[in-house]
Amino acid sequence: MIKGESQVSRKVVKEDRIAICPQIGCIHLEKVKPLKFGILGFRKYPKCSEHKIPLIFVEEFIGNLFEAVNTCIFDISSLSPETLIDLIKTSASDELIKFINGWMYCNPIGRGAQVISQYVDGLTRAYIKSLSRKQKKVLNNEKKSKNQYKMLRSGLKKIADDYTTFLKEFREKSEQLYDQEYLNPFSDKLQIILKTWLKKYLNTIDPIKKENSFEDLSENETLSLLKEKYDKILHSETCVILLGKSPTVVVKSISAFELFSAYHEFLEAGLCHELKIKDLKLLIEESEEFLNGNEEEILDTQKENENLNKSINKLDKSKESIRYDEKIDKVIKADMLNFRKKVETNLNILSTIKCTKEQKELIKLESQMILDEFFLRLENNEIKISNKTNPKIIAAAIIYTVIIANETLPKISVPELTGVPKYSISKYYTKYFKEYYTNKNFNFPPYYGFSRIRNALSFYIFDLICSRKEKVAKIAFTLVNDILENINLPTQLSNKDIDLLHSLINNHYDKFLKYLNDLTEVIKQIYGSSLLHKKIGIRLVVKPIAECLYKKDINLFQSFKQFYYSVIEIYDSLKVKFPNAIPHRSKTQYSYNKGAIVIGSRIKLYIIAHIYNGIYNENLIKCPLCLKEGFKTNTDISRLKALDFHHDQNGKEYKYSSSALYEMYMKNQTNPEFLENLIKFMESKKVVLVCASHHDIISGKYFNYFRDLISWQGLSNRFPQNIFSLSPELIHTLVKISINIHNKTKNLSIKQKGYIKLSLISLLKRRYIIESIYGDKCHLCGEFNTKDHLVSFQFNHNNKDTKTLLASDLFKTEALSCSEIVQTLDQEEGGYICANCHSVIDNNTYLNSLNEIYNDKSIAKKALTDYNICTRNFTLLHNKNSIKNPLKLSKRLSDNFEQFLYAIYELSKLGNSITNISIASYLGLSSRKIVSSFFTRNDYMKLYVKINKTEKVYKYSLTKKGVEAVSLMKYFKDYYKDQ
Repeated sequence: MIKGESQVSRKVVKEDRIAICPQIGCIHLEKVKPLKFGILGFRKYPKCSEHKIPLIFVEEFIGNLFEAVNTCIFDISSLSPETLIDLIKTSASDELIKFINGWMYCNPIGRGAQVISQYVDGLTRAYIKSLSRKQKKVLNNEKKSKNQYKMLRSGLKKIADDYTTFLKEFREKSEQLYDQEYLNPFSDKLQIILKTWLKKYLNTIDPIKKENSFEDLSENETLSLLKEKYDKILHSETCVILLGKSPTVVVKSISAFELFSAYHEFLEAGLCHELKIKDLKLLIEESEEFLNGNEEEILDTQKENENLNKSINKLDKSKESIRYDEKIDKVIKADMLNFRKKVETNLNILSTIKCTKEQKELIKLESQMILDEFFLRLENNEIKISNKTNPKIIAAAIIYTVIIANETLPKISVPELTGVPKYSISKYYTKYFKEYYTNKNFNFPPYYGFSRIRNALSFYIFDLICSRKEKVAKIAFTLVNDILENINLPTQLSNKDIDLLHSLINNHYDKFLKYLNDLTEVIKQIYGSSLLHKKIGIRLVVKPIAECLYKKDINLFQSFKQFYYSVIEIYDSLKVKFPNAIPHRSKTQYSYNKGAIVIGSRIKLYIIAHIYNGIYNENLIKCPLCLKEGFKTNTDISRLKALDFHHDQNGKEYKYSSSALYEMYMKNQTNPEFLENLIKFMESKKVVLVCASHHDIISGKYFNYFRDLISWQGLSNRFPQNIFSLSPELIHTLVKISINIHNKTKNLSIKQKGYIKLSLISLLKRRYIIESIYGDKCHLCGEFNTKDHLVSFQFNHNNKDTKTLLASDLFKTEALSCSEIVQTLDQEEGGYICANCHSVIDNNTYLNSLNEIYNDKSIAKKALTDYNICTRNFTLLHNKNSIKNPLKLSKRLSDNFEQFLYAIYELSKLGNSITNISIASYLGLSSRKIVSSFFTRNDYMKLYVKINKTEKVYKYSLTKKGVEAVSLMKYFKDYYKDQ
């Protein structure tokens, strides 16, 4: 499926716009209107009702559509298959050019172009239908251009403009790809050939499963293999039309729109290349050359001789014969000279070769020498060539010959350098140059069936590595000596095989030694990986091993693709020979997500079982802190994802989640000691096992510093038993006092203290919201509570696709009150649960892998049951209207609030009248007016201080709330003073 540039979010819509489903072929449209109340509103991400995927705006999508169609229609793979070309060459060569033209004429319809007009028409009608009568009227009247309809007009115009451009380019390009002159009916013979080929070809097309996604391919197919399937489907569709039948649009249950979607993905993956006129011309030239190359020389001397014989009867034989011989000779020499100049012109491309100056001079010199020899053989009639041969191909073949015939020259891709296909270069090299300039590159295998010898040597090397009889670095030398002395060799080697090995040692000693060293490294990596994979009990994937080795220049003298297949063959042969030592091989490579889930979890289980000599096995792998608190639900191994590794500050640079362990594995999968080394390292860092909830609590530094204040526990009965019954101003003051007095925080900067204060207030907000809606415990497990485990509570989105924000971000500012936070979270469709239960509900990606993670199927079944129970009982935020704002300040108080209350409290103990003068004197203030100004202007203080005015004298005393406030402030000052 093609992704849009961005998902449609109503938050960013400034005016009415039209959005469409990005699934090509679907014409589901919606008119998207902007939100009127900021972050409030519904359906912020509109979705397609059929495909359940977010919509994207029409003007952003339509370009993707036409790009996909053009890619599909004009990909270089649209040329007819080589198998069909070769069949026509041998059975109906006289109609080959006619066939190529007919194929290119039928290609666009065969590749689904005919459905685009129907789709765009339907899309336009649906677009207009979604508009209101007023909007249609404005859009139809070009004189009226209201700004609020600008985006609607833009979307409709984008459809029309892109479609017009597409039609224009489509017509121009498609007409260039065929010659009208050759569009004639095929003979019965050619039609029979096409029908026969098509019938066999359709049997080679494997059905493409519906569940395959272009974003996440099945493990059994790579993207390139998938493209081959679609190419086959398109070739068969074109052939159907070429036979005069109606297009089926659907072949093997794949619609044209699915093909366009797929081709867009292939384009992004770099698998598509635009078909150019020169590609088609080259194919036609090759075809014409085939038709003429075997009989026709540069000049048809036979035809000239026939003309010569006719004229002999009229002219003097001897004289006229001499004149005609001279004429023929001049024509031959003129054509050959012209052809040579063209070849030399194409050889000028040598100047662009990337190599040293000396190497470039060598290539030029030898190319000129080969060119001279080539034309000398032409003049002497030693070889023949068609007068329609492309001089560029001859030049490319000469360059290729020079490079492969000289061992000192670098590897240069001649097809990329010249633009000539590899098969054409190989054809002319074999025909004209191979006999004189052999390939000096050292390639294995040296003859058919060498893989059998390689496998026998692999058994020998594997025995030495397993028995540790020989150091790995010396194995290749030992093997060479054993071959020369014909001792200790595998019984699978025949005398003929040993003779071949002798020849390789004698003629290519250095290279054969490298080959053996490469083979030894391959076996070593397979052996190490086998040990590791058997420990964690999973199938081994070969490709990462091949990739790792190839990066180290260990390649058995092969390209990566060949090397990869060789490693597979070696592995499979070792598995047959040593079944107990080699684990089963997985024929598909794990995707990152699958690997992180299965392999990461397997490694996690292994570490838990073996770290600290298996201490956690004594409790059947359970969180020690959960056991200490007497929990039952949260201690089971079936909640593997909820088990974390906690380490001290010195080890914080390392993480031990499943995904992190998988990444470590990917870097060390050929190291058999990887797990043991990792466990030793973790033990040195004093890593311990805890559940996710307790991990959050241990890591919640400020929550642990001020737990008694946040949880409001341990206070005597003379104080209020609910912190939220206090005024917001007093709660903020208590938080501030605690931070200023605590030994861990009192010496921090004002900025740091401000951050901590915000953190504590956010914790209090979270506690109030959770307790108001769910009570004081996790509503799923019923074990973790808000007083002791507040920081372990997390917000879970019921649908991750509708997630627009992190709930924690709403608490990072004092500006949002509790009621505002809940109103926003209500739109997110989620609720609060403990971290352990969150890991279970968020475990849906693990569900299909449970049987691969656990050897014990009963544990896998229990994990699935746990997931079903949690998802069934999960409750969204409710009772949101009952949420108040117990932490929202009506007035931000200065430090004088605390000081003046203390002054009144202390002075009241002396029994004297408390006035402006006495308070100023007690606090050391320079003027009594400061006191008077504070109390007369601060109406909020009336809650805590009673003011009496007699004979122009203000007298102060504490109210009941004032006494309570001072008592609380003194309590937390004394409490945190000693912490």
